[in-house]
Amino acid sequence: GGDATGRVVFVGTASAGRVSVLRRLSAVEPLVYGSGWAPGPYEVRPPVYGLELSAVTSSAKWCLNLLRPQNRDSHNMRSFELPACGARQLTMATEDHVKYLAGTGASLAEDIGHLVELAQSDPSGDEISIGANHTYVDRIERLLGRLKSHGLSL
Repeated sequence: GGDATGRVVFVGTASAGRVSVLRRLSAVEPLVYGSGWAPGPYEVRPPVYGLELSAVTSSAKWCLNLLRPQNRDSHNMRSFELPACGARQLTMATEDHVKYLAGTGASLAEDIGHLVELAQSDPSGDEISIGANHTYVDRIERLLGRLKSHGLSL
């Protein structure tokens, strides 16, 4: 894994859209952990998982969460994993991200230009929190409560 302290980090597989965004971020010399990455204006390292993922993301200046086309208007699992790892998340301001990431210390960009601008900022004073009511237990309890309110039960 190595040390990601003070770096802008992305953890994930390559795609044309992700490569395009990382090229726009060349000024911050992004550090990428993942597979399928061709050489570019970023440093590539092997994929990280589990505790190593947590260590890398929690030591980074910013952790990019670059949504794939199928969820570009919502969220992905990384939206929740990064706050849980104690990481400073930098991602797009989707409706779901605005709703779910409030209070987690995430920075939400309005567009790619804004994302590039935020990646160059210093988040060191920002507090990081997992956010309330986002555990699987919390979600299942809400789901069961909604079912019950509609007269349904399992």
